[in-house]
Amino acid sequence: MGGVGLELHRFHHIPEGLLEVSVDALDTVLPGPSLIYLKGQKETPLFVSTLLHGNETTGFYAMQRLLKKYQQKQTPLPRSLLLFVGNVSAAVKGVRHLPEQRDYNRIWSGGSSAEHRLAAEVVDAATSYSLFATIDIHNNTGKNPLYGCINSLEPAYKQLATLFSQTIVYFVTPSEVFSMAFAKYCPSVTIECGQSGVDENTSYLSQYIDLCLNKEGFEKASSLIKTPYDLYHTVARVKLPPECTLGFGSKEIDKDISFIKTIDDLNFSDLQAGALIGWCHNDEMRLSVIDEDGRERGSEYFSYADGEIRTVKPIIPSMFTKDIEVIHQDCLGYMMERME
Repeated sequence: MGGVGLELHRFHHIPEGLLEVSVDALDTVLPGPSLIYLKGQKETPLFVSTLLHGNETTGFYAMQRLLKKYQQKQTPLPRSLLLFVGNVSAAVKGVRHLPEQRDYNRIWSGGSSAEHRLAAEVVDAATSYSLFATIDIHNNTGKNPLYGCINSLEPAYKQLATLFSQTIVYFVTPSEVFSMAFAKYCPSVTIECGQSGVDENTSYLSQYIDLCLNKEGFEKASSLIKTPYDLYHTVARVKLPPECTLGFGSKEIDKDISFIKTIDDLNFSDLQAGALIGWCHNDEMRLSVIDEDGRERGSEYFSYADGEIRTVKPIIPSMFTKDIEVIHQDCLGYMMERME
């Protein structure tokens, strides 16, 4: 699996045409995964990653908007910037990743594939600098608020997230993601910027990155963080068997499992025990719920009676999606609990 001889392309300038090109023509400007270093007034760079998933475009367009602003003002960046533009070939096709590729946000904890070697090269290159912070930008396919994800509960990580949103999610699995790889080096956040193609989200994200570029440092105590925040902890991931057929709505009886049509409206809401989330038409198919330690906990979360799938205990879902391809490539979503 994966590309043979996958190469990291490096630039110390803005590649010609990068600030004007649309994502579906990105390969006319960038030959592949690219790491771009731009010198700013403060030496320690902010590291921004985008397009790890090719169909999550808000980060790329926000960076275009931000860099155009400084170019038009003819002023230097307030801080040096490292920009990683990830899965260019998938971005051109408008998909999360190509069938022969590994998921570019599941390659950051080591491995032998071409994608794993690419990730290791990016880590080596980026950590040769003294990084100020890292921001990995993503979109959701389901309905979710804008929020930031952190892998450490240290105050600096919380503040980096609260600069973007009052909603913060703490997680440690999956451990192969970009933010986990860099959390050991500097404050690190994964930005979940709603659904792709929303202009107001692009504008807001551009302002957030600009704010981070202008920031001097981070608070050393949580009590000094001025923005109030809601903190959640991701405790489990919900997956389905790869052969499971899926639908939405109770009449989809030709499918193994059908979820309620409004399944993604449940994200970040408090579901009580007994809440209906769908119907099971094949007794051999069950939702798999994997906790942080890799243990199967499905029976603790979902019951199956009279063909209905209901919650066993109160839960808070996140990132539940109706995109069947994403469900099979990754997961249905996550289970959370409140912290603090």
